[in-house]
Amino acid sequence: MGYVGSEGARTLLQGRFPLARIEFGDYRPPEATGPWPLVRLKLPQLQAVPLAEVWTSGLPVRYFHHDGLWFAANKEILFGYFEEHESAGSTLAGLIHAVYRRILTNIRGSGYPHLQRIWNYLPGINEISDGLERYQQFCIGRHQALVEERVEFHHGLPAATAVGTGPGPVQFYFLASRREGIQIENPRQVNAYHYPRRYGPKSPSFARASLLLSESSKRLFIAGTASIVGHVSRHAGNPYRQTVETLDNIEAVIASALVTHPRWHGGNPTFKAALLKVYVRRPEHLPSIERALADRLGLVPRCLFLRGDLCRNPLLIEIEAIVSFANTEPVGPGER
Repeated sequence: MGYVGSEGARTLLQGRFPLARIEFGDYRPPEATGPWPLVRLKLPQLQAVPLAEVWTSGLPVRYFHHDGLWFAANKEILFGYFEEHESAGSTLAGLIHAVYRRILTNIRGSGYPHLQRIWNYLPGINEISDGLERYQQFCIGRHQALVEERVEFHHGLPAATAVGTGPGPVQFYFLASRREGIQIENPRQVNAYHYPRRYGPKSPSFARASLLLSESSKRLFIAGTASIVGHVSRHAGNPYRQTVETLDNIEAVIASALVTHPRWHGGNPTFKAALLKVYVRRPEHLPSIERALADRLGLVPRCLFLRGDLCRNPLLIEIEAIVSFANTEPVGPGER
């Protein structure tokens, strides 16, 4: 996987097979282009040069559309996309419950039963509806679906991102696999599925990261990560310090993966081997965030900067990452 400009996809695809392309800015319905899925999310970009997120595979890929979902799969990994418009009289919790049940049923039926990573994009994530914040409603629906599917929360949860978008459908894209991944948590944070009820009737049910190991590649998919220690948000109103705290958390997740699963050793666990996606609540904070990245890492790494709302109002920044140790350049899942 890579973040590329308008001409960069050609280079990224040399000798490889396309899985999917995700574009950011204005929403449009999904479509297949040659024939891989093309997804457009309503998340404005903040960097000067527009980038797209391109997923590739070193293995042949088949494409199919079933039960309203778009799929691209090789023999190890399945990429999927689904969107749903909310209807009058329905609740977001009910919609999310139905969507997750549909996703879990379809990946199991397709032979990729292990949901490893999922991106959830929700309009008005911080708005109040039916007496609850919409993010809390999202957590209720997701939790119910996972419990009904008998997912084991201590080892079967996917890494996840949940970010607020502009008006439009609720959108999801995800990776599932034939092989079970390894759930990784952060010792600096309470496991999200153990959060106290002050954050909502049901816990945010996701893993801090998912580690996928194959014969020649080792990748850690790190969930959306913010300035939270224990379960408490830190550094309210300070984007610079929130960025530094977030990087501390990401480094702790990487260290946890290395300590808990030493067979992941053999690479150089630094941010130079990562792709970062940075969600920014207020565009005017971007200079402070870039300065924090440069001060902490010695450079501003390869990043995609997006304007999005976050799961808690005090949070100004959220960062997710993909760390690949087996290859010099991070590439898409499933390479052999």
